[in-house]
Amino acid sequence: MKDIECEYDFPYGTCPAIKIGRFAVNEKYNSLGLGTVLLDNVCYQIKRISDIVGVRFITVDAYCNVRDFYYKNEFNHLKVQKENKLRRASKRNPNLTIPLYKDLKRI
Repeated sequence: MKDIECEYDFPYGTCPAIKIGRFAVNEKYNSLGLGTVLLDNVCYQIKRISDIVGVRFITVDAYCNVRDFYYKNEFNHLKVQKENKLRRASKRNPNLTIPLYKDLKRI
């Protein structure tokens, strides 16, 4: 069983972050790269805001079934997760979300 590593270990509610609420692309436009382009733009805007407001992270509560999209866009888990456990849980409950973050210092 493979563990998904995490870099930080702190309570999710205490991190200085801006949360992306809901983020999606219409299904007919899937696999065109639009989601990545839009997310890059959102991250860039948040990076600009962070210079004024003083936040360090971007967070998102991602649906388990789209977590690979966030992994490809350099989001990480806040807690160590077991990949098999996440896969099984997402099959049981497609609305299950997992907290992910992106460090603004790496943008």
